[in-house]
Amino acid sequence: MRENRSGLTVHRLRFPLILGSGARLHPKAITNTLIPLPTRLRRDFPFDVIGAQFFFPEARPLSG
Repeated sequence: MRENRSGLTVHRLRFPLILGSGARLHPKAITNTLIPLPTRLRRDFPFDVIGAQFFFPEARPLSG
């Protein structure tokens, strides 16, 4: 999902949660959902850093 907040485009990615997996598969699901987005974004906007404070399991900036 994509939205506009104060002139800034915000991408809210959705990923599958597999119930009963004890969350051990969630990082892979998040990664598989996340990785294609920076590739698409770089085509139009060559960013250097994205704040990824909600990325599982830790808050680390993704640098390009």
